Amino acid sequence: MAQVNASVGGTSEAISGSSSVTDFETALQMVYNRFTNNKLDPEAAKGALANQKDFMQNMEKTPTPEKVFNDSVQVVMGNGAYRAQPMTSERMTKVDPVKAMKIFSERFNNGSDFEFTFVGNFDIEKIKPLLATYLGGIPGTQKKETFSDLNIV
Repeated sequence: MAQVNASVGGTSEAISGSSSVTDFETALQMVYNRFTNNKLDPEAAKGALANQKDFMQNMEKTPTPEKVFNDSVQVVMGNGAYRAQPMTSERMTKVDPVKAMKIFSERFNNGSDFEFTFVGNFDIEKIKPLLATYLGGIPGTQKKETFSDLNIV
């Protein structure tokens, strides 16, 4: 079994995953695919956004003290910046899947500034050709990225 996840944060992007020893190559194929085959599935995006909106609406109906506290801390620590505001069902309606995919694709179109770390039960000599094929084949531009300070604490 293999699983790979990609994420984009305020100042970073990441790939994480896991696999059984026998599915290590499959996991590497999934990593390669994440960098080279990002396409928007409009129906899947619509369903995912609807699920998230429903989840947010349920949380808003019965806010827990922990949620209220965490949201308050997030606003204060984020210095009131829009990007640091807690997600709400209303904000979910403003998510543009096309724009989100464009941003995601921009973050993952250059593999040259990613660092990969592997931990587990494998023979280094046996996985070197797999790493060369799947990680070595990821497109890269040698462009180093930086971030913009948005004054979010």
